[in-house]
Amino acid sequence: MDVMDFYGDESCCHGGDHFLVIGGIAIPQIQVSSMEDRLRAVRATHPKHLANSEVKWSNTSRAVLNFYKEFSDVFFDAAKNGEAKFTSLCMDKRTFNHKTYNAGDPDIGFNKMVYQLLLHKVGKVWGKTHRITVKLDHRTSKDDPNELCPMLNHHLKRQGIDTSPFKRIEFKDSKKSELIQLNDLLIGTLGANHNKKTGAAHKQELADHIMKQAKNTCHPKSIYGWSATTFKVWPFEFRGR
Repeated sequence: MDVMDFYGDESCCHGGDHFLVIGGIAIPQIQVSSMEDRLRAVRATHPKHLANSEVKWSNTSRAVLNFYKEFSDVFFDAAKNGEAKFTSLCMDKRTFNHKTYNAGDPDIGFNKMVYQLLLHKVGKVWGKTHRITVKLDHRTSKDDPNELCPMLNHHLKRQGIDTSPFKRIEFKDSKKSELIQLNDLLIGTLGANHNKKTGAAHKQELADHIMKQAKNTCHPKSIYGWSATTFKVWPFEFRGR
């Protein structure tokens, strides 16, 4: 079986933002090196003092605006060619009830959201045809993310996918991953839009660029709902899972 890599992260998990976005880029492992080469090629066309820094939505400035647009366009070019897809869930954090459902621990609630995304938008989509490895941007957590693998595989088996597709879920340093940095721009845009906090004009311009590309790339030009193709947003409602 072929291997599907999923590079994931979260946006607006902390602070006063109401909406949490968890999302990632799914790309066949055989395409990863080529995709990373294209991202590094974009870096090479910009001054080193800009292009050598970590690409992050929070680092968006007027100076790096064009660089960040071109960097994000690598994903959309790949998506048009069927080489990569983006999928995410977005939920209102005010519906979290950590005291009732998560033993008062927000980390448990966060892991539940990661589980839901991986189960419904990754495992059910590619589990019958691919082995799946998941690389999450490193975060402080007492839990090993790989502990989700057997639970996901068991859940999928109960639903008729008996290939045990999830092989590894691990943290990866975003500074060492072009694809996690690319994903940061995509989920950062979604988080800022949902929280109505794009901020400065250059961030709004980047957000407008990414959302326009997302809608133009996706068919039927809607990023919401089950019919969305290359760029999906799942409006998730927390019900004590």
